Order: sequence, then C-alpha cells, then structure tokens
Amino acid sequence: MDRSAYTSNYIADISNPAMLLPENAPATFAWLTRDIAPSGVMGDPRPATAEKGARWLEQAATRLAAALVEMARYPDPHTP
Repeated sequence: MDRSAYTSNYIADISNPAMLLPENAPATFAWLTRDIAPSGVMGDPRPATAEKGARWLEQAATRLAAALVEMARYPDPHTP
C-alpha cells in the first residue's frame, strides 16, 4: 500500500487558538471536515490498518444497534 500521499491534519493548535473559533464564534464547530482540513482528513491516517478499521466498524455497529434498540423500546407518548 502506498502511503506517501497521506496527510495529517489536526484542528487543535494551541499556538493558534483563533483557528479553533470559526469566524470568531463562541463555540468550536465545522460543518464539513474540509472546513478545517483541506484534504478532508482528520488526524493522522498513517497508523491505520485493516484490522483497526474492522474493530472500529464492529464497535460502531454494536453501539449504533444498541441505540436503535433503545429508541425502539422508548414508549410512544401518543399511544394510549
């Protein structure tokens, strides 16, 4: 795998705190990752592996499934 084109982007830059406040807003946010990282990459992808991706996906799916189950169990306030 060719990793030579990988880029690393972090929004937290203690030496430039104004960068963390878009348009001098009172809160930090971004609508799209490219708003804060031109490549669209957040963090450093170089340590990524297929195994780590599979573990991340499994955990994300497990947590999403648990959230959906809880939502399905939530009582409908419109049902008598």
